[in-house]
Amino acid sequence: GAAEYFASEALTFRTNFRRTSREGTIPFGGSFGHSSLVETPAPTNHDLSEFSGEAEWVRDALLVRGGYNGSWFHNDHTSLVFDNPYRATDIAATPSRGRLTLPPSNSFVGVNGLASVKLPQRSRATAYVSLGFLKDAGDALVPQTINSVLSPAALERATVEGEAGTSSVNLSFVSRPRQFTDFTVRYRTYRYDNQTPELALGERVAYDNTPSAISPPIHTEPYGLTRGTFDIDFRFTPGGRSSAGVGYTRTSEERTHRIFESSVDNTVRLSFDAMTRQWFSLRTKYEHAQRRGEGIEQGEQLLASIGEQPKLRHFDIANRDRDRVTLIGTVTPTQFMTASLTFAAGKDDYLESIFGLRDNTHQVYGVGVDVAPGDRVTGGISYSFEEYNALQRSRQANPGVQFNDPSRNWAADSTDSTHSLMLNAGVSKIAERIDLNVGYDFSRGRARYNYITGPVPDRTLPEEVSVPTTLPTPTELPPTRSEFNRGTLDLRYAINARLSIGGSYWYDQYSVSDFTLDI
Repeated sequence: GAAEYFASEALTFRTNFRRTSREGTIPFGGSFGHSSLVETPAPTNHDLSEFSGEAEWVRDALLVRGGYNGSWFHNDHTSLVFDNPYRATDIAATPSRGRLTLPPSNSFVGVNGLASVKLPQRSRATAYVSLGFLKDAGDALVPQTINSVLSPAALERATVEGEAGTSSVNLSFVSRPRQFTDFTVRYRTYRYDNQTPELALGERVAYDNTPSAISPPIHTEPYGLTRGTFDIDFRFTPGGRSSAGVGYTRTSEERTHRIFESSVDNTVRLSFDAMTRQWFSLRTKYEHAQRRGEGIEQGEQLLASIGEQPKLRHFDIANRDRDRVTLIGTVTPTQFMTASLTFAAGKDDYLESIFGLRDNTHQVYGVGVDVAPGDRVTGGISYSFEEYNALQRSRQANPGVQFNDPSRNWAADSTDSTHSLMLNAGVSKIAERIDLNVGYDFSRGRARYNYITGPVPDRTLPEEVSVPTTLPTPTELPPTRSEFNRGTLDLRYAINARLSIGGSYWYDQYSVSDFTLDI
């Protein structure tokens, strides 16, 4: 339901309310270990209520808006119990049942405000601020095990006591002071302040198996994030048929409980667009980005404390250099046909990641043709090829001497490629009443994983040297293949100028062949 009230020519009030209820079951699954998986339906019975309200005032060059929004989620089922098909009764090493958590009941409320003012020299400044608060509804924590013959230590509290605050600010200034120049500046911040108290665990029960003591106790990690993004773009358009632009973005992030306490991503981009009078246009863009993190010394200590390699890096925050170029060309030799060419290529280099993702590259090629030989007939065909390559490095090692042995390093070199073809055609006003549209999409993907042992450079040493491997030669996995076909047909018949009836047919076929399953 929604309502809108115009109090005056300048002042407007709006409200909106929506309630969604879902009942039934959804496909779900649990596990009693890596080789014992159970697929089971999960019961679904939850409600979501959403409400928003705002007031807007507009006078001359000024717009001011204030609002409130709330979301309340209630779930009748916050855990799922499923049977173990291999046991009827509990024993210390193996349970007869398993249990998983489902989404808990929670709420989120927030307020926001916006002000926008039109300035001289064809300029506008806008500011947006929002504050929010997230809280769980107090559902009980699920015990560590459902195994009836085990007696693990009790948790230190009965509920999560989950709370978090959010805040965001969005400032923008857009200007076109001269006929051929555009100037844009934006600054955005977002903060997720996780206020959930930590929970200490001195004992852990994995897969409802025998409890194992943890010394010293570990604590839950209430992840938090503070992000700030500054953008500036300038574009020069002489004559209206070509333009050149330059832009810069700086993104800074501070994260809690990550190996990098903070990171900064600096991106510079250059663009050039050209267009002839009627038959050709070209859009180009080049981007170079560098991300650097701080606080890795404490991060390496954290990794070592949980038994991970200290030189491991997580790719979403690791130091990285990125280069990417994009080209889009369009040719219109006649008014009945348009052809397009696209190309994109890029590389990410994780220059300090001894273990984890080291680098990845990609190339994308595309070509397409659209035709309209008459007022009633249209058609098109397009083809694209995408290829992605990635190199990851790891070490197969148990605690002890092997843990620091570079001869046990190995790498995975993966290649993913996809061919895609799309066809479409349409005929309208057949016998003045019938519209017909047909389409066909086809894609074929292939992925290969090559495992590399052999002599590898040991970058953990002061001087990089090659270390012979002590690992056996791995057995290569066969490539994975997948194909997807989709055909569509839409038919519409006009009974009169105001009423039509139609029907659609849609056919999908998907097949995959890999080393774990065939469908």
